[in-house]
Amino acid sequence: WRPRLQSSVARAVPKLHFDRFPLDRAGEKRQDPVSVNALIESPDSIVVVFVDGRPVVGPRGSDATRSFCCTAGSDVLDAEGDPVEKMPWVMPIGEFKRILGGRNESEMVFLGLHGASPVFTASIPSLGMEGAVELGFEVVDARRYGPKLAAEDASVLATASGLLSWHRNARYDPRSGEEASEIVLGGHGRRVPGQRRAQYPRIDPAVIVGVEHGDWLLLGRKKSWVPGRYSLLAGFVELAESLEDAACREVYEESGVVVSRASLAYHSCQPWPFPRSLMVGFVGHTEAIERAPHGFDLLESREAQMAARGTGILEDELNELRASLTLPKVTVDELEMEDIRWFHASYLREQLIGSWPGAASGESEMRIPGKHAVASWIIHESLERLEYGKDSRDVLDVVRSVDLGPDGLPGFGSRREMKYVLMRVGMMDNGQYASKFIVRGDPRAAYHNNIFTQAKTELRQFDLDVLGGGRIVVDDDERRISVYGYSAAFGPAVHEISQSVLRRAYPLHDICVSYDGY
Repeated sequence: WRPRLQSSVARAVPKLHFDRFPLDRAGEKRQDPVSVNALIESPDSIVVVFVDGRPVVGPRGSDATRSFCCTAGSDVLDAEGDPVEKMPWVMPIGEFKRILGGRNESEMVFLGLHGASPVFTASIPSLGMEGAVELGFEVVDARRYGPKLAAEDASVLATASGLLSWHRNARYDPRSGEEASEIVLGGHGRRVPGQRRAQYPRIDPAVIVGVEHGDWLLLGRKKSWVPGRYSLLAGFVELAESLEDAACREVYEESGVVVSRASLAYHSCQPWPFPRSLMVGFVGHTEAIERAPHGFDLLESREAQMAARGTGILEDELNELRASLTLPKVTVDELEMEDIRWFHASYLREQLIGSWPGAASGESEMRIPGKHAVASWIIHESLERLEYGKDSRDVLDVVRSVDLGPDGLPGFGSRREMKYVLMRVGMMDNGQYASKFIVRGDPRAAYHNNIFTQAKTELRQFDLDVLGGGRIVVDDDERRISVYGYSAAFGPAVHEISQSVLRRAYPLHDICVSYDGY
């Protein structure tokens, strides 16, 4: 096995949502108070309006709204590629001053230049949310509503939101405690009047990590998330800590999984000023995959090795399952996360195909962050790199890896106990022989041979070899699957192989193995 991570030099770094700031920040103009005042007095200046610290949007096509998107003359699309319905409320600075009526209740923050127009942002506390609604506008949350806007507009509102939030929380000098009432650098700094020393907006860097173990990805969820939503593990960088060390530490603290620091590859970063974060994305693999054994040594128990040799399983076949047979144990930090587990790329592909990103069309139980988030890009690029994001399918993809009989059988409920058979299915494909392991079970089958006979009928165009059997108990309420026992007709299956196949299809179940019982 060799890592399949692309170097950061070979791949194009994507421009993500909230990372398409369309303005010239014009930092040189901020340095000169005279230049800033001249921009404020310019009739070409415009103001991105906030109310109570939150951005205001209005109907697309209104005279009071505008988009900073470079394609504003044509379709303006949101993060999912759909036409936007609303745009930021933007008004000429003269009109904004008239609304203020000479009152000094707003602090102007210079965002940059949009062509010849200086762009500021400010809040109108006296208007209030109800006042904005009466005028036909909507006061929104910049983070939650941002994906519904064009990427450029979302970036402007996110930047403005972060700066205005900083001003609300930076009114006093952190050293002296005196009021820092003087606005400097066009709103990008504050200081105590008469002092030279100023304070500036800070950012809190955070890492988000796509952890791979062969064809498996490590995903987790917080208790507050909607059911079925999983994402990458992430966390803040600590004082005097490198980004790479933070990536390894956060994954280990939350899951107990050790990431190979040398494997980490930079993916991209995404501004996340809610209120002041910067998300830095990495992809890496586990240390366990680097030192995993080969062949029959992948099977730890004596019973498994005997069953493998007795049923004619080849060492090369076990090596193909090397990652699945050596998945690192996950220990969830329950203070941080509700659940963390491994998902096989084939499962994610089936759940997410046709709806990148997010849930698959239809009744999918899987959710990931939307296309506006760096996590979604890392997940899908991992699937493409692992060759599970492509439309092409090999000849055996039409064969279900797992079939445990129809759901909802009368009299079985959520707990089903059944006999099962492990089999190898194969056929020639473009001059090469392709094969894979499959698991078949059925609560209605009285004998293991009944299951094999049914499989032969279903897969009559393929070669089919029996590799032993046993029993499976599926408890959907407890999300648990037990694999154990043996077949009097076919002998014991290598339950660890069956476990690895079942894990691909049932990642949300805990699967245990035993050679005890019948």
